[in-house]
Amino acid sequence: MRYPSLRRWQSMRPEDYGAGPDLGFYKVGTVVRAGATVTVTVAAPARSYAALSHPAAEEGDEAVTYQACPGTDTAFVGGFRLKGGRVRACVPLEIRVPGEAEPRRVTVSLFNGPCPQPSPSRSPSSSR
Repeated sequence: MRYPSLRRWQSMRPEDYGAGPDLGFYKVGTVVRAGATVTVTVAAPARSYAALSHPAAEEGDEAVTYQACPGTDTAFVGGFRLKGGRVRACVPLEIRVPGEAEPRRVTVSLFNGPCPQPSPSRSPSSSR
């Protein structure tokens, strides 16, 4: 899975991606490889300030499961919601793939400069 263009956000301005009441909600699609199922979870330390937003929960959830169509990569609408007036953050995520014993861990930067990455980790393509 991947979040197209998300890596560039570390050096961008949050004002360019939301304004007024939407500042703190950042829309970015999720693309999942054909036939794959993945569950993305905001890691426990970040749940007080970050959530995953999607059409069924615009205010955010701590986890979202994506199931792609069998014959083609599938794009999903959604994004990230920062809470408590935050507009920048490093958000640690856990990405679970059926059949894998351990989740993949990655930290994404929402306009917060480079974020330290968990170690050891499997590096999913989701941070691109």
